[in-house]
Amino acid sequence: MGYPDHLGVELRWRAVRELVDDQSQAEVTRWLRVSRIVVSRLWNQFQTTDTFTRKVFQTRSRAMTTADDRYVALNAQRHRELTAE
Repeated sequence: MGYPDHLGVELRWRAVRELVDDQSQAEVTRWLRVSRIVVSRLWNQFQTTDTFTRKVFQTRSRAMTTADDRYVALNAQRHRELTAE
């Protein structure tokens, strides 16, 4: 069985609380049924920043929306004589 690679906010707080109360990372890993690296990274981040957050991955914003794409495609079809080589 695979382990999840992330925890919800409440479970992260519970995990940190258990680690602060001197439970081992291995015990918390078994208790939460997550991979060891999840608990290790959570604990390291908490020790350095006194908090933890999930990384928000920023995607590159599109220059054109899907509506813009549709508009360009329709105009190219309507005016083929202008777009033909």
